[in-house]
Amino acid sequence: QNATVKEDLLSCFSPVLWDLIQQNGNSSALRVLLQEYLQMPKDSIRSLVMSAEKEAVKRFISHMHQSWDQLQVETSQASQQELQAMETMTAAFIHKFPRVTPELFVDLSQFIPFMSVSDIMNFPASLIVNDSVLTAIRDHSSEMKSLQKKAFAKRLLQSNVVGDVPTWPPYFLNSVLPLLPYLPVHHFQQLTSQQLSPLVELIGNSSLDGVRGRHVLRTLFSKRKNLTGDDLLRWD
Repeated sequence: QNATVKEDLLSCFSPVLWDLIQQNGNSSALRVLLQEYLQMPKDSIRSLVMSAEKEAVKRFISHMHQSWDQLQVETSQASQQELQAMETMTAAFIHKFPRVTPELFVDLSQFIPFMSVSDIMNFPASLIVNDSVLTAIRDHSSEMKSLQKKAFAKRLLQSNVVGDVPTWPPYFLNSVLPLLPYLPVHHFQQLTSQQLSPLVELIGNSSLDGVRGRHVLRTLFSKRKNLTGDDLLRWD
């Protein structure tokens, strides 16, 4: 019942507990443990992650990823303290591994909504264009904040692999669809009618500001004689 003693025990034995839980596939025990971590002070969470061996942390992250559905983490119902703890834990995981691999990013994917803008901007640009990473970002895009999407979009543009925006092929545009409305205006305005046409309905469901909306109108509908009021309301 002593909070200080409990925190000391959790910090001391965490890597051992992680391994035991993983060996037994015990998601209910992992759920209890995670809830205990979310009640810890920020400094204790950082110390817990940073003091453990890298392989132990990596196994723990992987096990959480595999068991995430069973952990029943309801972020929409979480308290402010728990949300801040998730942010602290996410930052600690990322800082534990200065070079995040695609495999590790996927294991961390449930924490994407808790990633800081500065951490996103520090990811290797080559990481962001990985197919598995883009899939993970797309899958969690509905939970992300606008600033996070803007950061991912900026980091994407800094990769020398993807080339200039007008050359992005259809499969790549589909993979980065949730980030397209968050491209800097200059780059969004480089999207061509051929690129926008297959995506018009999908992009129409997202919130575009006036500048980006007018670009879609000019680019996509300028040659259409049957432009409707609904089209105008959607894009302008």
